[in-house]
Amino acid sequence: MARMVADRYQQMTPEERMRIAASMFETARTIVESSLPPTLTSRERRLAFARRMYGDELPEAALLAFADWIDRAPGHVVTPSAERCESLSPEHLERVIVSLRHDLVEA
Repeated sequence: MARMVADRYQQMTPEERMRIAASMFETARTIVESSLPPTLTSRERRLAFARRMYGDELPEAALLAFADWIDRAPGHVVTPSAERCESLSPEHLERVIVSLRHDLVEA
């Protein structure tokens, strides 16, 4: 069965694999967000979400940077605080990117 699934994924275009991965991520996001207490602030929700989704995969500084994003009106770019981003090493970010690419290729 696993071989059949792997063969099917290999036959897909990169766009199809990306669409499936995005759909699975959105489903996971919905499940996690629905499990969070409604009384959390926006920052607390983002931090709780990041910890549940990425826990041990990212350093605490990355989770806090995600939580510290500034809320803005729709259509505006949201950016993490500079202090949080500066604490992340380029080597660590590269490892995360390589890991994400690997997961997408394997999917």
